[in-house]
Amino acid sequence: MLANPALYSRGPYRVVAHSAANGPARYVVLDSVDAWLRDDASFAAACAWVDRQVAEVEAMPPGRARTPSR
Repeated sequence: MLANPALYSRGPYRVVAHSAANGPARYVVLDSVDAWLRDDASFAAACAWVDRQVAEVEAMPPGRARTPSR
């Protein structure tokens, strides 16, 4: 689990900053159980991915289950 505070959250997702040991800071998308779903080089890209995932779920008919794309 990353101890960094959420910089952006929407639905079950949150974006946190993560400093890589041998590289530039990355932005990580976590789900509600702290599973690392993806990372991006920019905060805007990470937030855009979260927004797309939430929009897809909101557009689905009620009762249809979905797993996030990675």
